[in-house]
Amino acid sequence: MRKRTDDISCCNVAEDNTQGGYLAATHLIEQGCHTIIYAGHGFEFQPVEERYEGIGRAVRRAPSTTLEFLDSQGFLFEDGLDLGHRLSERYANHDNADHNTDERYPIGIICCSDAVANGIIEALADRIPHDFLVAGTENNTFAERGPIRLTTVNNPGEDMGRRAARLLLDEIRNPDEHIHSTVLCPPTITPRESTIR
Repeated sequence: MRKRTDDISCCNVAEDNTQGGYLAATHLIEQGCHTIIYAGHGFEFQPVEERYEGIGRAVRRAPSTTLEFLDSQGFLFEDGLDLGHRLSERYANHDNADHNTDERYPIGIICCSDAVANGIIEALADRIPHDFLVAGTENNTFAERGPIRLTTVNNPGEDMGRRAARLLLDEIRNPDEHIHSTVLCPPTITPRESTIR
C-alpha cells in the first residue's frame, strides 16, 4: 500500500479506492445489512482512508444503516482471525433478527485487505453468510480459495497499466507540452459466497 503524499511531481495512475469502498458497502446494504463494520488499519495508508470515505458515503445514503470502524491491528490473516474471534464473542447472543417480521439482518464487514477478510471468515465460518457477510478490497489470489470464497473489489490492474503507458508515452513524445496528471481507474466488485445469501 502506498502512503499518503501531497508531493506529486509525476503522473499518477491509481485505483479509485473511494469508489471501491462505496461498491463494497452498497453491495452489503443491498444484501440486507443494516450494520456495516470497516475492519481497517493504518489510516496513514491512502487506500485505507479512501475506502473508509467511500463506505461512509454509501452508508449515509442508506436509511437506518450504521457504520462502525474496528481496528484490525494489521493487514495479515492472523489479524483478521483475532478480530473474527472478538466479533464472535461480541455477537454470541445476537441473532440479527427483527422479531416482528422474522427477517434477519446480517452484519456486513468490509476489510482493509483480503488476508484480513479470510482470517475473519475462518473465525466466523459457521455464521457466514447468515449472521455475517464479509467483503475484501483487493481480489488477490487467495480470494477464491478456502471453504467460503470471498466477495471482493477488483483492482483494475490492466486498465491502470494501459493508462500509465499512455501517460508515459505522451511525456516522452511531448516533454515540453506534457502536463502531469492523476488518473483514477474505477474498480468493480465480484460477489461470491461470503456475501451471497
